[in-house]
Amino acid sequence: MAVFKTNDNVEIYYEVRGEGRPLFLLPGWTCTTKFWQKNVEELSKGCKVIAMDMRDHTNLDWRDFIPNIKLPTLVCVARNSNVFDWHGSAWVGENIPGAKTVFFEESGHMLFWEEPDKFNQVVAEFVQQH
Repeated sequence: MAVFKTNDNVEIYYEVRGEGRPLFLLPGWTCTTKFWQKNVEELSKGCKVIAMDMRDHTNLDWRDFIPNIKLPTLVCVARNSNVFDWHGSAWVGENIPGAKTVFFEESGHMLFWEEPDKFNQVVAEFVQQH
């Protein structure tokens, strides 16, 4: 089990698979790396996949952080999510400078699980282009 310790001694699990350009998979609120099980194997064929668990999301002010992201960013939006309105995810894509936003018209909240083939293709193409 691979973990790293934060500066305040919180252990966070992560895994790294594959070689090539790095692809960082950041799970959503309350999710873990297990949610990427339909994606990591396929995506690691063409890039170095880095997936990690998140710590307590409730103590982070994401809206202030988002406009300061300076890395190539892909935002995937599930149009039929019953968990969060799709407008919130679309806002993320609109507010990260240069981000690419892709809509998944047939998916509920777990688009990477419900449409893994499309998700894997979109992500693989994004990594190849950046």
